[in-house]
Amino acid sequence: MSLPTQAELFAEIRNFRALKWKRGYCQEHELYKRAGCVNVEDLARAPEPTDADIGFPIETLTVEWGSGCLMVELAALAKMPAAQRNKIYKLGGL
Repeated sequence: MSLPTQAELFAEIRNFRALKWKRGYCQEHELYKRAGCVNVEDLARAPEPTDADIGFPIETLTVEWGSGCLMVELAALAKMPAAQRNKIYKLGGL
């Protein structure tokens, strides 16, 4: 099993944020469709978000090792307790 590349990780994060933005857009503009007996967001009617809409690109610290990787947004890293930050730095060899 190979590790995902940094580009693949960024694509996954962008897709997740775009989906979240589209759901919010549908709720805000009341764009729903009937699925069985419930209403769900009609994501096909929502426009594609711009990078500015979803806060992309993001600044990250990426740590890779033989069997895995870790990607943390710098904004989130700054909010972490010092003990957690130090563990991440140690993993990355800093």
